[in-house]
Amino acid sequence: MSKNGQKIRFFRRPAFKEFAGPVLLFLLGAAVAFRLSQLHFENNLDRRREAVRSDLESLRGDLSRELLGAVHLTEGLAGLITIEGGISEPKFRAFSRELFRRTDMIRHVALARGSVVIYVYPTEGNEKAVGLDYSQNEEQWPSVQRMMKDRRLVVAGPVELVQGGIGVIGRTPIFVTDHNSRDPSTFWGLSSTIIDFERLLAHTSMPDISKRLKIAMRGRDGLGAKGEVFYGEAATFGQSPILLEVPLPDGNWQIAGLPIEGWPQFQGLFSPIFLGGALFSLLLSFFMHRLLEVNRERLHEIRERRQAEAEMQLLRDVAIGVGVAEDMEQALRHVLIQICNTTEWDFAEIWIPDSEQNHLICYPAWFTRRPGMEEFRKVSLPLTFAKGEGFPGRAWIDGRPIVISDLGDPDRFLRATAAVDAGLKSGIAVPVLSGDTVQLILCFYFAVAEELASSRVQVVSAVAAQVGLLIGRKKAEDEVRTLNQDLERRVAERTEELLAANRELEAFTYTVSHDLRAPLRAINGFSNLLSESNAERLDEKGRRYLHTIAEATRRMGQLIDDLLMFAKLNRQQIRSEPVSLDLMFDDMLEELRIIEGFREVEIVRGELPAIHGDRLLIRQAFFNLLSNAFKFTRKRADARIVISAERQPGSVVISIADNGTGFDMKYANRLFGIFQRLHSEDDFEGTGVGLSIVHRVVHRHGGRVWFEATEGEGATFSVMLPVHGEPV
Repeated sequence: MSKNGQKIRFFRRPAFKEFAGPVLLFLLGAAVAFRLSQLHFENNLDRRREAVRSDLESLRGDLSRELLGAVHLTEGLAGLITIEGGISEPKFRAFSRELFRRTDMIRHVALARGSVVIYVYPTEGNEKAVGLDYSQNEEQWPSVQRMMKDRRLVVAGPVELVQGGIGVIGRTPIFVTDHNSRDPSTFWGLSSTIIDFERLLAHTSMPDISKRLKIAMRGRDGLGAKGEVFYGEAATFGQSPILLEVPLPDGNWQIAGLPIEGWPQFQGLFSPIFLGGALFSLLLSFFMHRLLEVNRERLHEIRERRQAEAEMQLLRDVAIGVGVAEDMEQALRHVLIQICNTTEWDFAEIWIPDSEQNHLICYPAWFTRRPGMEEFRKVSLPLTFAKGEGFPGRAWIDGRPIVISDLGDPDRFLRATAAVDAGLKSGIAVPVLSGDTVQLILCFYFAVAEELASSRVQVVSAVAAQVGLLIGRKKAEDEVRTLNQDLERRVAERTEELLAANRELEAFTYTVSHDLRAPLRAINGFSNLLSESNAERLDEKGRRYLHTIAEATRRMGQLIDDLLMFAKLNRQQIRSEPVSLDLMFDDMLEELRIIEGFREVEIVRGELPAIHGDRLLIRQAFFNLLSNAFKFTRKRADARIVISAERQPGSVVISIADNGTGFDMKYANRLFGIFQRLHSEDDFEGTGVGLSIVHRVVHRHGGRVWFEATEGEGATFSVMLPVHGEPV
């Protein structure tokens, strides 16, 4: 650890989750777009089904009206027989002719005495029907029995007629009074009306509807969904049709209908709405990834700068310590202490050549950061190493740092047993040269088995080189000066690169924010169009989804506007001019009263001076502060805002105080950060950019802004601006 407390970091952790945020944003946006495309499809499908239902409703009404109207005409015949106790054939024929005159759907009318047909009209072509005994007809007798039992009109069929074609049979029971029986009504017989099914359909909207819909009907003999299919294709009922019931006197028919081309199919991932939303989400994800990438680059630059500063600080500490040391041993011990504390290595020792330059001997200066190293030191003291022998001997002959990752290997480290007992696992030997001559070997050991990063070796080698230079005092001073200048230049270059990256980031933010407006307007426009044109067809969930989309686009639009304003502040040139704060506050207060719906707010205001500055930027800053005061007093029945000014030499302090919600001062360090909020959006609207804009505007005018607040009691914001002066 260096004198200023910095530690040199040598490894960069891999950013395993650097894509998690952009990918999650893309997936979330794609999911929203997919759901929106689903809603659009469901809405179109609902409209199509409603159109089919409307057609079927019309057809059902036509069928019911025409069928029952024709069948009920024969009820007059039953009534006549009930009154007179019977009917002659001439009268039957006269009555039937009248029925045929009223409608062309009736094919013939039959009258049965008991269960046997006695009259048929017209007779021609129906001669075989006379004498037909229903009780002997297995197909028709069940419906006749049902009619007799229920004592009401029964509609049978449609069935294939003996005479050809398809007919619907309406049977009406006839009861007469029997004076010899206690029962006031005795079954006399029945009347049957045969309705031509094709003519029946021709009297309805079927010819027109069948041009656009696939129609099927089932429920022969009024059995509804349980009956046979008697019109259209049976497969129609398995294709999710619209189903309606045609009521009959003793049951119903079921109509199924769907478009001839079938129902529209959901396009899913290929729908235009999803593709557009996914593309927009991809752009947002790219924007987010780019921001994160730039941020990582900035952090990397900062780490490099801090590492360079730490290296430079270490070198300075070594130089200062060696410079003030009374002798070489004290100077070298200081070097060991500085390196070990900075790198957190555990043990350090020095080996120097003997006077004949044949062997290395152990130097008195050493240092340890952990207890229990005395035995290892005792083992080292009597040893000597020739060139190329042992750990320090190899560094001596190679003239470069030697790293050993396993001190427990006796083939590579002669003191392996002592090292293992001391808990040491790896080490590095660094030669210190003065010119081309090795002056000494610095050996460092640590209790962690690791492959040293090249940066760590470089740091220690730099220190060793400095120590070697410091041995030749004059040369050392020149080298340190050059090294310091080089390091300062690197810091300056990296600082300039960081500033350039920041400028590029702001330009990128401004450009991308502009490009986000078009797709955002498209989403908002289509959402509004869907809401206005199809609101009555959407259920509550659908309307809630649309409201959520509209609200999200509104917030995103506001966020983009605030981001543009914030990015614009750094580029906008300050146009200094006289500014009357009195007139400016008059205008802003009037505008805010309109925005707030003229709610009751007590305004206490003193006289405000004139200053010099950019009129638009100063208005924006004070408007943000005033609108915050109005916003955070919204829940107070006795809302009060105090605006005051205090003149100081060369400057003026404008204060805006309110008795609103306030905030806890422990969060004060977050207040001017961009996108920082101290209240939830459910309580108070906003994007968290307003106070950042205030801080930037005031700073560019050479002023400062501060605040005081108490949670639940209100807040006071003060702005100090120069009365005259050049902007920053």
